[in-house]
Amino acid sequence: METVKLYYENAFLREFDGVVVDCRPQGKKWLVQLDRTAFYPEGGGQPADHGILGGAKVTDVHERDGVILHTCDRAQSVIFCGQFNTCPSVPLPTPAFALV
Repeated sequence: METVKLYYENAFLREFDGVVVDCRPQGKKWLVQLDRTAFYPEGGGQPADHGILGGAKVTDVHERDGVILHTCDRAQSVIFCGQFNTCPSVPLPTPAFALV
């Protein structure tokens, strides 16, 4: 499922709601996939946006085949990562995410 890219609709959006589609460990960090995002990924000389996902710091953002992956410093409890390091589709509080 491709990520809805909110930054194309509003380049100045700083807070948004989203649903966690997946999260998994990658070394000491976590990759989090949302159904939609305002975080712009690194690419074409443009640095990635940084911010907060449910209390976890977003340290990098990349796009793979239309899916935006947010690299976070930890799995925050609000992300609801399950026993097998996958996340159910869970609505998060408003606003759940913020760019800084």
